[in-house]
Amino acid sequence: MPDVVALTADYEAWLGGHILLVADDLDRKHREMAGDRARFLRGTYYLWLVCLSPAAFQGPDVPGVGDLHVDNFGTWQDARGVRRQPGRA
Repeated sequence: MPDVVALTADYEAWLGGHILLVADDLDRKHREMAGDRARFLRGTYYLWLVCLSPAAFQGPDVPGVGDLHVDNFGTWQDARGVRRQPGRA
């Protein structure tokens, strides 16, 4: 299994090159991830991608988003904060 601390540091360094990161927010995220298994799994998509699909890193770079979990799979909130599902208005 890859080193989750090192992978997290690498991911956050990469992310910090694209957006402003707030150190206090990262500290809170790390505490929450350490204290709850579900939050850990949600907060380490990059770790599971490396573990489960290393071939994904062998091809060309492409944009992608990883946020798959039961809490939001196939749903989103509209501008009013109402949870929506595909195919339903």
